[in-house]
Amino acid sequence: MDLQLLVCPFCGGKVRSRWSPWIDGESCWKIEHIDYEAAVAAKCPLEMGGYRDLEELSAAWNERKLEMAFDSFDRIELQRSFNRIAIAIDCHNAIKERKAHALERITDVTSRIQSSANGFGDR
Repeated sequence: MDLQLLVCPFCGGKVRSRWSPWIDGESCWKIEHIDYEAAVAAKCPLEMGGYRDLEELSAAWNERKLEMAFDSFDRIELQRSFNRIAIAIDCHNAIKERKAHALERITDVTSRIQSSANGFGDR
């Protein structure tokens, strides 16, 4: 049987079916990436298996219930949430940079004060 599986909806990688042990130790059909290293590098969260029938696995994989679930979210609110997170990260990074700059200035001023104090005692 020539099984046609859509690419991974998370990372776009090619997948294949495989008969192997699942989480509970029982053998079943599952989906796995063909290029596992690329999927790991892409931090792909794919984990799908537990099917006794190959046709059932194929139908479930190709149906893309995940995409249908995301359609129920308010995409505009989701984008706003992502934007707020991005702004928070930018602010955090700016504060870290300011702290590093302030520390450099304090270190510089402290060393100049120490140099002046050392030179003052020589007079």
